[in-house]
Amino acid sequence: MPSCTLKRGDIKNLDMLGMTMAFGVKDKNMLGKLKTGDKVKFKAINEGGKFTVIDIQLVR
Repeated sequence: MPSCTLKRGDIKNLDMLGMTMAFGVKDKNMLGKLKTGDKVKFKAINEGGKFTVIDIQLVR
């Protein structure tokens, strides 16, 4: 599974405090034109203890 590393704030629905961490990515095509340092908004789910990004968008 492809992955990305995100520096993020708290994720309340996953009960996680802010940190930098790697997430699996459901579809590598979602990462398309993103590059290191871009500010993004994303949705992640907990799939059996593995956190997976299911949507990610560039914030302008």
